[in-house]
Amino acid sequence: MDTLILIRKVQRSFGDDNSIFIKTDDILDWINDAQLQIVRETNCLIEEVFVPANSFPWTLPNNFLKTARVLYGGKSLPYIPVETLDSQTTDLMNTAVPAYFYFIKEEMRLYPAAVPTDLVSVTIQYAKLPIMLTAAAEQLTVPNVYHEDIVRFCLARAHERNENYRGMEIAMAEFSSRISDRIDETDVQDEVYSTIRDDPFWVGF
Repeated sequence: MDTLILIRKVQRSFGDDNSIFIKTDDILDWINDAQLQIVRETNCLIEEVFVPANSFPWTLPNNFLKTARVLYGGKSLPYIPVETLDSQTTDLMNTAVPAYFYFIKEEMRLYPAAVPTDLVSVTIQYAKLPIMLTAAAEQLTVPNVYHEDIVRFCLARAHERNENYRGMEIAMAEFSSRISDRIDETDVQDEVYSTIRDDPFWVGF
């Protein structure tokens, strides 16, 4: 859905076609908030980078929102808070095969740290920030499937501005429900189903 069409849809649904009560800039702000919340909840915008283990620490890019997965070779590395490592009086300079990742000073680090000769590729998948809209002519970042959800989010904010808190609750509940549906749909697509094959004992009978 084009951004301008989305804005008009919000205004029409709210009954403010002439932008008397809610301005375009207001809706653009709400769209930006909606896109950020959608990405945070669904990981619908994923960036993937490959970094040799011995190149860590890895500086977080400007578009970094949150981690989705970190793989050392093919092995998934769990996140551990640096406070947990500190509480165990862990020497963060220990080197070995990495077993965890953590964050400090806007950097992703491995624990134990990789040895200098460790060239194993670390795959980092992270949810990235959507591009913030500043004008109606710009395009939305999140996929089309979420555009109607953004309309619900903007309507909730418009009702809140109008002090119609019941209307806000209804619209926000619709937004949350639709996002939950999207997450469920993604989970179903990711499920692996068993394949039914012929029992080799009976082949040829």
